[in-house]
Amino acid sequence: MNSLQNSLNLPRGPAGSAALAGDQPSRFRRLGAAAWQFFHALGRSRARREMLALADRWQADQPELAAQLRRASLDLGCV
Repeated sequence: MNSLQNSLNLPRGPAGSAALAGDQPSRFRRLGAAAWQFFHALGRSRARREMLALADRWQADQPELAAQLRRASLDLGCV
């Protein structure tokens, strides 16, 4: 044994990558949540565009439907 190591009384815990491995699940969870929010916002944006396009198509034939589509596009949470 090395007498220097014994005299320093260093803590014996996981070192290097083993210490970081305990934090990985929370990092992956945060990354997954951020990705989910991004894709959710992307989907809302696309849905809003499609609803507004449908409203434009139906405006002449069914103005009430077009108005409903426009109102619904605002309720998606997109600003």
